[in-house]
Amino acid sequence: MEYRDVQYTLEEDERGWQWTVVLGSPPKIEYGHAPTKGIAILKVWAAIDRVLGSRQFRRLRSVRPKP
Repeated sequence: MEYRDVQYTLEEDERGWQWTVVLGSPPKIEYGHAPTKGIAILKVWAAIDRVLGSRQFRRLRSVRPKP
C-alpha cells in the first residue's frame, strides 16, 4: 500500500493487524500493531506524516532569513 509516495505493509494476524513502514534517511523501520485494519492504517499514516512533517519543518526553518 502507499500513502504520500511512501510504501507500507499491512498484515493480518490472530490478534489484529501488523503494520510496517521504512522511513527517513538513513532508513529506519517503524512498525506497530492495531486491533482493526482502519486503526492500523491511521497509525501508519501518522508515522509517515510525523517524518514528512519534520522534514518540511527543517527545510522551512533553514531558509528563514536571519535578523
